[in-house]
Amino acid sequence: MKVYLFILSAVLLLFSCQEESEEVLSMDDILPQSERYNRMQTDSIEENSEALKINFNPFKYDSLIEIDDRVFPERFGPDSVRKYRFFHDEFKTDYYELIFEDSLKTMNAFFNWLDCFGDDCDPHSVGEKRNFQKESMQLWVNDTALIYVSSAQKGISPEWKEYLKLRGYEDDWNYYIVQFYRASANWYTFEDGRQTKLNQ
Repeated sequence: MKVYLFILSAVLLLFSCQEESEEVLSMDDILPQSERYNRMQTDSIEENSEALKINFNPFKYDSLIEIDDRVFPERFGPDSVRKYRFFHDEFKTDYYELIFEDSLKTMNAFFNWLDCFGDDCDPHSVGEKRNFQKESMQLWVNDTALIYVSSAQKGISPEWKEYLKLRGYEDDWNYYIVQFYRASANWYTFEDGRQTKLNQ
């Protein structure tokens, strides 16, 4: 009997001395994702580099690549995604274009992104005059599209607005957010083609 009690005590002592491994959860485990997010492949570039240069004609850049980095709104199942990185001199500019089925899905993705923006998952409010990120950025939101441009350049290129017009977008944006390098963001809306500032 004492032998069994000794073996049982030894086994319990052995198991109690083992280190417990902590389970670390990633944001992907916690936040919901659409099925389309899990199986979606970004639009492949079938055009040759000359065709890409025509597609992004207004811009001066040394090279252009498709990028795999995902932004938060991709969790909400966009119908299509275009993501490119431009290199010019020592600067890089990232371009993301997410197209959704309807305004409900677009605005859902946008407002969820505002609740968790950037690597630090910083919450923001509509019209809030504060910094989103260190880099310069522009963000356009209409009923079916989220278009995000981020750059380490200090200025904001007005060519992006012209580029979006060439792509068929009109000045009917629900929101347009512009932020210069390390500055606070300015919010705008459009009504009948007129731009109105939301924050002062």
